[in-house]
Amino acid sequence: MDLDYINLNKRLKKAFYRVKKDISDIKIENEQLKAKVKHFVSDSETNRVLKDVLNSNKDNSDNKDFKESSTGNQGVGHTDNNLRTTHGQTADNPRTDIKQNWVLDTNKDINILKKEITNRFKRLSSQQFKVFNTIYTLEEELNQAITYKDLAIKLKLSQSAIRGHITELLLKRIPLTKEKSGNNIIYISIPRDFRSLTLFEKLLKLHDFDPSQKTLFE
Repeated sequence: MDLDYINLNKRLKKAFYRVKKDISDIKIENEQLKAKVKHFVSDSETNRVLKDVLNSNKDNSDNKDFKESSTGNQGVGHTDNNLRTTHGQTADNPRTDIKQNWVLDTNKDINILKKEITNRFKRLSSQQFKVFNTIYTLEEELNQAITYKDLAIKLKLSQSAIRGHITELLLKRIPLTKEKSGNNIIYISIPRDFRSLTLFEKLLKLHDFDPSQKTLFE
């Protein structure tokens, strides 16, 4: 009788220990989950950009009457109301989807605008900035918007790798215009408003972390 009682007591203790351990594991997992959620929620700008991108995709798929601006063959210096014709675009091969993630806000305080631009480019990795740099210079050289293939050849990367870098740049709100033609070719260009700021040389110095220049505008 005493032996049965002892064995029962041992089994109960083991069962209690397992339950206690399971509860402890659940608490640890819960804390880890909270930390992950806090990390993603804290980056409010990234969340907002992701939301904008998702909403933009939804709007483009739902809006069957989407009408793009007509274009003219004007090279890099296209006008505010017209996107330029590039890569042999014709009436039979129009742009079907145009996304521009940056527009110069003339009503915003110039110092605030400068700070925002500085912070965005500071967050780029060296490879991401290299892609932006290549788009900027190659568009000037070719006098036309750039395709994934152009970038892949120039940077000796796969087109899928280029696509990933472009997505990252758009999410970080780096000034880019992404256009999709009727034959599903993607064209990437630098917005005219951004080029008008003539910041490129200072951007190069900033990304090289020149100790004498902490912002784009010194």
